[in-house]
Amino acid sequence: MNDGRGFVMGNLVRDWERKEVNVKGSNKILWKNCVAHQPHKNDDTVFVEITIWPFEQDDTLGRTVADTVNKGKPVAAYGQMSQREYDGKDGTKKQQWQMNVYRIAGEIRKPYNPDQQSSGSDTVQAAFPGATKYPAADMEPF
Repeated sequence: MNDGRGFVMGNLVRDWERKEVNVKGSNKILWKNCVAHQPHKNDDTVFVEITIWPFEQDDTLGRTVADTVNKGKPVAAYGQMSQREYDGKDGTKKQQWQMNVYRIAGEIRKPYNPDQQSSGSDTVQAAFPGATKYPAADMEPF
């Protein structure tokens, strides 16, 4: 298993799953999803299972993300990544990427209108706590 911090950008594969788990006698609410990342058009798609854990007992980040970004929408996430190998149903070795999310942002863009000249204010704004604004021109496409 490989572990390290990393960053993933891609589209959510499904709607968020809310899951309650008991950790050391305390109930915690997790939010789970999967991000599909394809670096370039002809590259294979990489799927990263993501989990948002509550900070102490506060699951505000998970609830906010689940309420505002759903299946098919682009996200950028940063967190602790791990990789594991398993045997697929067909008997071949498979790899799975997982991330415990520290920070996550959704993307909000103004619709493109070719009849209007850009005023330079077309920005991508993070929809979630702890994130910042980025100029759209500096962002790579998902």
